[in-house]
Amino acid sequence: MPNLINQAFDEIAISPIVLVLTVAVIAPIYEEIIFRGILLKGMANKINPTLALIVSALFFALVHMNIPQGINAFLLGLIIGLIYLDTGSIYLCIFAHFVNNSVGITVSGAFQLISGQYTILIRGTAFIVGITILIEAYGWHKRNKPGDVSDIYKEFIEI
Repeated sequence: MPNLINQAFDEIAISPIVLVLTVAVIAPIYEEIIFRGILLKGMANKINPTLALIVSALFFALVHMNIPQGINAFLLGLIIGLIYLDTGSIYLCIFAHFVNNSVGITVSGAFQLISGQYTILIRGTAFIVGITILIEAYGWHKRNKPGDVSDIYKEFIEI
C-alpha cells in the first residue's frame, strides 16, 4: 500500500475508539451517500442502471487508492449498489457497509493476534459471516418494508 494509506491507518489505529468510529461508522455514512445516494442514483437515472452500477463501483474502488482494498471495494460496491437499485434505501446500504467494515476491523485484529496463521480459515469465516449478515439484513428489509410510506420517509429515501 502507498505510504500515505499506511500512515493514515497507523494514525487511526492508535485509539480503538477512533478506529471504530472512523472506519465502521463515519466512512459508511459518507461513502454511501456519495457513491450510492448521489453517484449511482444520478447515473442510473441518466444511463443504463447496470452500467451505472459498474461505473459507481469502479469509482468506489479507485477512491480506496490501493489494489487489495480496491478489489474488495469494487466487489462491495457492486453488492451494495445492487441493494440500492433494488430497494432504494440508503440506510440499508449504510448498514451493509457498516457490517463489512466491522468484519474487516475484526479480521485485522485477529490477524495481529495470531500473526497470520490460519489466514484462509479466518478470511473464509469472515466472508461467510459477512455474507450471512448481509443476506439476513436484506431479507429482513424486504419482509418489513412498509407498503405505503409517509411523505417524511420518502424524503429520507431520496438522499
